[in-house]
Amino acid sequence: MKRGSLREAFTGYGEPMLQSSAVQQEDRDVVEARVVGGRVRVVVPPEVSDDEALTEKWLQGVAMWELELENGITVMIMAPEGSPCISLTVVPKEEG
Repeated sequence: MKRGSLREAFTGYGEPMLQSSAVQQEDRDVVEARVVGGRVRVVVPPEVSDDEALTEKWLQGVAMWELELENGITVMIMAPEGSPCISLTVVPKEEG
């Protein structure tokens, strides 16, 4: 994992909201973890090919991402179609 300042993390992204947020939160750090595994599930009609399913059109619909981070936890993100909200679940590292 890598740690740095919030200001440095968003410098150069060109997104004014991110950069102004970083300036306002100078007392915060950013911890960056590598994604070492996982999968994406996308809900599509039966006639949609596998390659087409992994395009922006379908990834913006009902999709679920499972991201395995370098520290062993899994973050599951569910994006319901048409909703501006996501559901996030953190699954602890399996012991043993």
